[in-house]
Amino acid sequence: MRLCLVCKKSFSPTVYNKMCCSQKCSWLARHRKRNNLQIENFLKIIPCPVCDSLINIANKNSYQIFCSKDCYYRAKKRRNKNLPINDKDQKLPDPKHCLVCDKQYTPTGKNQIYCSSKCNRNASSRRKRNFPIKLKDLACIVCNKVFHQKRYNNTEYCSSSCKKLGISRRYNGREVKGKKKHIWGSGYITNHGYRMISKKHPNSSKRGQILEHVYIMSEHLGRPLEKHETVHHKNGIRDDNRLENLELWSKSQPSGKRITDMLVWCKKFIEQYEKDDIFREIHHKEKL
Repeated sequence: MRLCLVCKKSFSPTVYNKMCCSQKCSWLARHRKRNNLQIENFLKIIPCPVCDSLINIANKNSYQIFCSKDCYYRAKKRRNKNLPINDKDQKLPDPKHCLVCDKQYTPTGKNQIYCSSKCNRNASSRRKRNFPIKLKDLACIVCNKVFHQKRYNNTEYCSSSCKKLGISRRYNGREVKGKKKHIWGSGYITNHGYRMISKKHPNSSKRGQILEHVYIMSEHLGRPLEKHETVHHKNGIRDDNRLENLELWSKSQPSGKRITDMLVWCKKFIEQYEKDDIFREIHHKEKL
């Protein structure tokens, strides 16, 4: 009778040199001997040969030597390259700084220059176009704020709001440089070039916003505008909302072309606008 090297059970060997009770124990002894581990199985917890983390054999497979598949494949690669299996014995290379984004990284190879494949692609595309590889810290044209370039062609603006403001100032012939002067209630310029303000008015939207030229004309008339009425800019500049530059237009017209319908509509139209001060001035000029 003999005692098994792994599980310490007594067994009767069939061959004189048999040291394990079963094929399972012999495989386990061979694996542990290869990885310089203790062959006996009386310990429930063993360390991983790669990362030294503890493994509980009682709850897991008794053949398990490594804590995970990553450690298993890492050990396999290091054995093929004749390198030490343990992470402590492995010497890590010195950290480097990426030539593109200036981030610190640990290279995996000797000739690695960039921290990622993305930086490698950016560097190659910038070389082809004769642009500098490393992005710079620049000052914004509008707000004079220092910002780091996200793209090589972004050399003027720090944000999209500054870009919109700079383009609108150039379009209107103003100075680009200057702080964002926003007064509450003064509104903003829409995509169509009109100024929108926030006022409580019958012509305002559900959000409480109204076009400035509509608000100025309604205040001048002393009444809200009708649905068929619009305000026109004389000089064509849509944000020039001086009262001298505005004139009232109407889209209303009779539904049919009968003379009786047109006469009825004309009477209503004259009665509607006869009371306004603007049309009194026009009649006075015509008499003169």
